Amino acid sequence: MLEIKYGEILKKAFFFSWKHKFLWFFGFLISLSLILNEVINLGSNDFLKEAFSADKSFGVAGAGLQMISHWPLALLAVSVFLIAVRILSFGALIRSINNPVLFQQKKVLVILKETFEFFWRLLGIDFFLSALALVLFFLLAVPVAILFSLKANLFGSITLLAAILILLPFLILSFFLKKFGYIFAVLSGFDLKSSLDFSYKILLKNLKESLRMALEMLSFEILAVCFLTTSIFIFGAVLFALFGFVDRLPFVQSGGPWVLNLVLIILAGLFFGALSFLTVNIQAAWFEFFAQISMQKNKEKISAEEKVLENEIPNPEVA
Repeated sequence: MLEIKYGEILKKAFFFSWKHKFLWFFGFLISLSLILNEVINLGSNDFLKEAFSADKSFGVAGAGLQMISHWPLALLAVSVFLIAVRILSFGALIRSINNPVLFQQKKVLVILKETFEFFWRLLGIDFFLSALALVLFFLLAVPVAILFSLKANLFGSITLLAAILILLPFLILSFFLKKFGYIFAVLSGFDLKSSLDFSYKILLKNLKESLRMALEMLSFEILAVCFLTTSIFIFGAVLFALFGFVDRLPFVQSGGPWVLNLVLIILAGLFFGALSFLTVNIQAAWFEFFAQISMQKNKEKISAEEKVLENEIPNPEVA
């Protein structure tokens, strides 16, 4: 029976991430690429552009969103580049977590360059699972939309509920296949099919433990984000008060904008630093969990092979 100590995994991942700070660079790239992609997605939303532009307090944001819409092809290229950076950073982070002593001696750009060997496998996993989810969503959404358009609200509601019950398990499955498939593809060198196949087998063998781990990590992430947001808000308020007080001193030349800019720069640095650490911490925890369930499988395999050998070796007395 596999016994997973989830608290120990989180504790070990925390101290591991704090000790190996060179990993934060990869966490920063992952976080930054995700945030910038979200900004680009917001820029393509006409409703948000009009809402932001209508309010003068969001003049800069509104202007930025309007500017984004003027170069769709260029932004598409930027979005693809950010996805590539994120995937490479995930691969580099997994390799570095597996052997931090070796990789901390290398430059991060060298690690990223070496990780490009696994880029197409990781991209294949990401694209395959995303494409399947999109196709499944389309197949489930069309009947629901048709029923509601025909005013068949009862059947439409039943079909919608059935679609959710089908789509949700697939999204959960896709989540685990991506988590485990990335590790398999990077550390074992397996191709797309083999990585997903082995990930699926390990997930089925440890489904209960994997779901428990996902819930533990979700709780941890919610608490971490709440703590991070509250801390930055309080620290920002203190900085505003401090710099505002300094700005009002007689021997300091008045300059309100520099106070705001300085505080925003400090808060942005703290935010991305904490987010980078959190990203590494989460990946390290999943890596440790995966290592434990994989090790358990190998131990059971070795134990089974030993039993087979014992049965095959003839007893000397019988001989």
